[in-house]
Amino acid sequence: MTGRSALRASLYVRLSKAADERSLSMQGMVDDLRRLCAAHGFAEAALRIDDGSSGGIRNRPAFREWLADATEGNADVLVAWHVDRLSREGLNVAATILDVIEGKDPETGRVVRPPVGLIGYDDRLDSADGEGFRLNFLVKAEIARAELQRMKSRSQGLATANGAESEKPAAPISMATGNSMLLAARRLLRMVSREAIGTSSEMQAFAHPNQSGVPIGLLLIVQS
Repeated sequence: MTGRSALRASLYVRLSKAADERSLSMQGMVDDLRRLCAAHGFAEAALRIDDGSSGGIRNRPAFREWLADATEGNADVLVAWHVDRLSREGLNVAATILDVIEGKDPETGRVVRPPVGLIGYDDRLDSADGEGFRLNFLVKAEIARAELQRMKSRSQGLATANGAESEKPAAPISMATGNSMLLAARRLLRMVSREAIGTSSEMQAFAHPNQSGVPIGLLLIVQS
């Protein structure tokens, strides 16, 4: 009598050259993901690595291959170290990733292939958590985007202080706005950990950004 085949997992890690990124090592992240797969009984199907690539760039070769592992039926679950390793573009790329794991056509929104799972090591994300996962994932994606903008603003400030010329970052956010977003996101994540939040219309409101690029749901929490 044979048992069920292990789910095939595609692993993804990214290490940026940015000096102010968290102190991470490539091998350390790979080891963490392999331990996570072993704990879940997954079989490693692929290991995708982007070394020295910014999370603000979405056409990274290994990242595209990682997503293709799911869309082409070569993996049953996608495994990542943390959302900020996948992207620092916030909702823009988060929506693409959700389409991939939900098996949806990005143009029509219709389900065209079997869904796959997504789990994270450091952020403990698990797509099996349903609506709680979606909101958690979107909030963490926006936090990663805000952190990148803050790093750019800080680097610009240091360059200016040293008398060096630097380009002004596109669509910078103020320190006050960044702090408000991070504070609101942390409060929202605490809510997610306690219970599933709201109706589908409320979920859309949380995920929809206003003109300043800050998700409306985050602003509502800051004002409450």
